Amino acid sequence: MFFYPGAYGFAFSDNGRYAIAALNTQEPPFNFTFQSDNALLFAFDEVKPTCPCDWNQDTILNSQDFFDFLTVFFASNADYNNDGLTNSQDFFDFLTCFFAGCP
Repeated sequence: MFFYPGAYGFAFSDNGRYAIAALNTQEPPFNFTFQSDNALLFAFDEVKPTCPCDWNQDTILNSQDFFDFLTVFFASNADYNNDGLTNSQDFFDFLTCFFAGCP
């Protein structure tokens, strides 16, 4: 269903994957038509939850994730907890997640 209360409008597909937004630049009364210069189509991909300790993002938590994390940790580029620093807290936070496993 398309909805526009006046100079703008938007609609979503039934499955929620697509949305359209439009701006009507005409003077009232608005005679709305979709044109390439006044409408945008948005497509939304399904976002799957990720596991933060699946370091190489291959969807499998295993020893390779641990070794990949160690490699970047010793290169001082493993800010696991996003505090702006790579330090022992990142290592322990990663280990906690790693041994807890991913859902």
